[in-house]
Amino acid sequence: MKIKFLSILLLAIGASVFAQKNEIKDAEKAVKNGNFDEARSFLEDVQSEDLSSLNDRWQSRYYMAEADSYYEQSKDNADVEGLVKAADSYKKADELGNADAAPKKQELLELLLNSGIESQNNQDYRDAYKKMEAAYKLSPKDTIYLFAAAGNAFNAKDDDEAIRLHKELLDMGYRGDAMQYMAVEKESGEKQAFPDEKQRDMMVKTGQYTDPTDERDERKDGDLIKQLAVLYLNKGDKEKAIEAIEQAKEANPGDTDIDKAEAQVYLEMGNKEKFVEIIGDLVDKDPDNAGEYYRILGHSAVENEDFDKAEDYYKKAIEKDANEKEAYSGLANILLKKQEEIVAEMNELGMSKEDSEKYDKLQEERNKLLEDAIPYLEKAYEIDDQDLGTIRTLYNIHRQLQHEEEAAK
Repeated sequence: MKIKFLSILLLAIGASVFAQKNEIKDAEKAVKNGNFDEARSFLEDVQSEDLSSLNDRWQSRYYMAEADSYYEQSKDNADVEGLVKAADSYKKADELGNADAAPKKQELLELLLNSGIESQNNQDYRDAYKKMEAAYKLSPKDTIYLFAAAGNAFNAKDDDEAIRLHKELLDMGYRGDAMQYMAVEKESGEKQAFPDEKQRDMMVKTGQYTDPTDERDERKDGDLIKQLAVLYLNKGDKEKAIEAIEQAKEANPGDTDIDKAEAQVYLEMGNKEKFVEIIGDLVDKDPDNAGEYYRILGHSAVENEDFDKAEDYYKKAIEKDANEKEAYSGLANILLKKQEEIVAEMNELGMSKEDSEKYDKLQEERNKLLEDAIPYLEKAYEIDDQDLGTIRTLYNIHRQLQHEEEAAK
């Protein structure tokens, strides 16, 4: 009786597997005929049975049919949901050894990247991060795609997904400072990046490229930590924001990028004292960038209306880096704020002889401040002659001082 029961069971399983195979074949035919919804209906029937009862070859055909149905239906309008599902199924088919999966994965990868960049440029950040994450799943070695997904999720203000993506990057130790293998195309004179050193060197040997160089990208993990902390702050979780920073500091002691991120987090939290303390410490920790830190401290002092301290910081910034444009602008800004106070006082005066005399005196003080601001603004203009704000301010000052030739220039 037991043997008979087992035979019946095996027959039933065989019939089920036979039906599943036929449904996969029907799904493949439906895809070829452009009947994508019908194809997925056949595949749902296969899924309703135990898919694991099929061998790897048939499972791979199942996933290929599923992937093709989503891809062919979604590729023209770059529908994100369909493309993401196609990416997942092609990946499974490839893992199961389907020879047709690899070229389709590459085709889909290119579509996801191009469409993702387009969505990003159109500020459709939610669409962009989903496509970039799908691209990463198709090509896990290219972690830059996951970095792009995390950044777009951050911009999309999809905080939960952004946190997940940022944590995934940080957990894998992502730094983003990959080596770029560059060479200059002779015809155009433009520098171009190659996937690896071997391909770059091979193209140089052809004579089409010259001047090969290896260039390391700037680290990006500091930005990741800062954004993760900000995401936690958005959710009102200050403890996790600080915890993210502390964990990063433990893993990377002495990393000034993380210190900068920590300072930014405290500023976002409204703790300006801690912000100033950390930036002040960076002056000694990272002397090569001391000019930048003094400039930041100057801006902070201006916000607190401590103009004397701000002036001192800006001058120190310039001592450390003569091209600190914003420090020159900051010094000019302090003088302009002081002259605004004088203008306010002048506007309150009446028409008496005493008030008229006081008005003239204040006018002289104001003009002196404007004259003193000009050299700082001219230096800022010298560093960046495309800054319209600097040009506009110089123009207005010269007009106020009746320097008509300078204003016209």
